[in-house]
Amino acid sequence: MGKNDVNRSNPKVEFYSGHRAEETPRAVLTGDTRLEIIEILERRRLMDTDSGLTFETFLCRLENGSQVLIRQEETGWAVEFKGAG
Repeated sequence: MGKNDVNRSNPKVEFYSGHRAEETPRAVLTGDTRLEIIEILERRRLMDTDSGLTFETFLCRLENGSQVLIRQEETGWAVEFKGAG
């Protein structure tokens, strides 16, 4: 399976961890494929008005040219593939 033919089931995110845990996403892991994040296009902090919790989202460009939205949730990180940029 090539970098453009990504198995999108159950993706994981690899982060750079500095003084805070899970600071900046570095790669998306899907099955046996590791796709490096080459650019963070947008980073936002969003507040859930019901719970008062703050969550981060990252819109990123991957090395294969596709874009991915990485969204923090209460149980971890969700990954949504957006297609080619």
